[in-house]
Amino acid sequence: MATLYDTATMLYVPSGYKASKVYALKPTGADGEGTATRSTISSRINSSGVVEESVAINTIAHDYGSVSSPLNCPEAIVSPDRTNHLLKSNVINTGESEWIGTASSGTAITSPNGLTEGEEIVFSSSASDFVGQRPSGLSAGVEYTFFFWVRIADGGTAKDIRIQHYDGTSTNLLASPTISSNEWVKVSYTFTATADATERVDIKNCTPGVAGSIYVWGANVQKSGTDMHITTTTSTASRSFDIIAFDDLQTNNVFSNSSGTFFFYGTIGVDSGNNDLLSIWDTTTNNRIILEGGAFKSIVGGSAVTGLEVLSPSSNDRFTGAFAIAWDSSSCRISVNGATADASGLTSFAPATYSDLRIYGSSQASTTRIKAIAGWNAKLTQTELNTLTAL
Repeated sequence: MATLYDTATMLYVPSGYKASKVYALKPTGADGEGTATRSTISSRINSSGVVEESVAINTIAHDYGSVSSPLNCPEAIVSPDRTNHLLKSNVINTGESEWIGTASSGTAITSPNGLTEGEEIVFSSSASDFVGQRPSGLSAGVEYTFFFWVRIADGGTAKDIRIQHYDGTSTNLLASPTISSNEWVKVSYTFTATADATERVDIKNCTPGVAGSIYVWGANVQKSGTDMHITTTTSTASRSFDIIAFDDLQTNNVFSNSSGTFFFYGTIGVDSGNNDLLSIWDTTTNNRIILEGGAFKSIVGGSAVTGLEVLSPSSNDRFTGAFAIAWDSSSCRISVNGATADASGLTSFAPATYSDLRIYGSSQASTTRIKAIAGWNAKLTQTELNTLTAL
């Protein structure tokens, strides 16, 4: 009996790629070639757990997720435009003019990028000891994430610290973590910017003050939803958005003109601010299937028909898991993480010549991470959809 893998007309997992190209396992040959677009370099964590910032222009980043415990299989990254608003990101040291504070610096160790940039922050017994910086170019009212990598020394003692945001008027405690791992761990904390000239993010000693030290590297303040490291020196630095696209879907028999099934496995933004984040379209404004925010929509004749908000969008939210949508000219079916979802808000998708699948980074609110994408040229049953939880 043929399996869903056997009958799939499209299957993409992050594997083969080169400049401007990504390759699907199905269809084979030239029919399975997609395009990758990005106008700047990008970063990733490689299979050895090293942060690289040498992913070339128009080359997809295959990210292994963690410095200390890399994934067995990579995720393809589709990022929005992003900026690191902190300076001297890799040298978190009060001896640098960009960083201020009373904490002193010790001996540097090997950092997540393989260089000797892991700065030791030494706290005295004073609870007021800190290292911090005023981010450049923040927009008032926008949520940002302060993230960096941190660890203690081999055989070292766990250290309690405080992560703070000074908004120009008051100091806001973001978290009070205990740093106990002797491997590099990425930590993230969110705050809403005021754009005050004195606004600052701090890594501070615990209260009451206890002497001790931690190692830190890779400080970033970026708009929430973006999470790829950007090295800065004496000015802020930005990276451009990604696009992955597969063309000629109907010509290559991925979908028929009246029915099909699409499956996604990974992490994707379901923010209300996302616009045409993922689309299957016919190069016009007609007959598109799009994921906009958390809603699937069919746009016919330029008029949007809002579908079911199946992925429950909220501000700065990301969906992680698997979803699938199957359609023909009379009705639709949806499955989310192997469970049937109410598709009554989607009545049908009009017949169309589906030409492109796009996963779009421009003007989006968060990073998309792709583990797998698949397609069928028929409308799968609900039972079949509910078996699609991973590939």
